[in-house]
Amino acid sequence: MKLLKLALFSIILLFSSIAFAGEFDDSCTASLAEGRLYRTQCLITSIYENKTYCFSTEEGKDNFLEDPKGMIAKATVNYAKLAEPTRVKISQADALAQINSKTCDLSNKDAGYLIFNGLDLSHCNMQNVSFFGAELKGAKLVGANLQGAYLNLARIENADFSKANLSNATIFQPIFDKTIFKGANLTNARVIGT
Repeated sequence: MKLLKLALFSIILLFSSIAFAGEFDDSCTASLAEGRLYRTQCLITSIYENKTYCFSTEEGKDNFLEDPKGMIAKATVNYAKLAEPTRVKISQADALAQINSKTCDLSNKDAGYLIFNGLDLSHCNMQNVSFFGAELKGAKLVGANLQGAYLNLARIENADFSKANLSNATIFQPIFDKTIFKGANLTNARVIGT
C-alpha cells in the first residue's frame, strides 16, 4: 500500500511540474516584451490559452492581463533574438575533420576540453562556439569569426586572434600569455577575471 501511495504521489508531482513549466523557458514575459531576458522561478504566473506565462513582478502580470496577445507577440520576437542558442557537443575527431575541411564550421558547437594547440583555425566559422577549458595554445585564429564565442578557462597562450571577430564573445578567466588580439573586433565582448 505504501508503494502504491508513493507511486501515485510521484505521478502527481510529475504532472504538476509539467503543468507549471512556463513559456519562454520560465523567463519573465513582460521583460521579454520590453527586450530583456530575465529568468524567473515562475512564482508569479498567468495561464492564457492553456499555457503558463511567468513574471518577475505583479505589475508585469497586470500589464500582461491588459493585452496578453500583444505582449506574447512582442515577447516571442525578443525571445528569438535573446535566448541562448543551443550548442551540440562535438568530439575531438569530428572537430579535427571540420578543421581539415575547406568549409570548416564549428558554429553552435560545444568544443569544451578539446585540444587545438598549434592548429590553424583561421578559415573556420566559429559563431557561438564554446571553447570551455579547451586548449588553443599557439593556435592561429587570424580573421576568424568567433562572434558570441565562449572561452571560459580556455588555454590561449601564444594564440593569434588578430583581426578576429570576437564581438559579443565571453572571455572568462582565460589562461593567456603573449596572446595577440591586434585589430580584433571586441565590440560588446566581456573579458572577465584576467
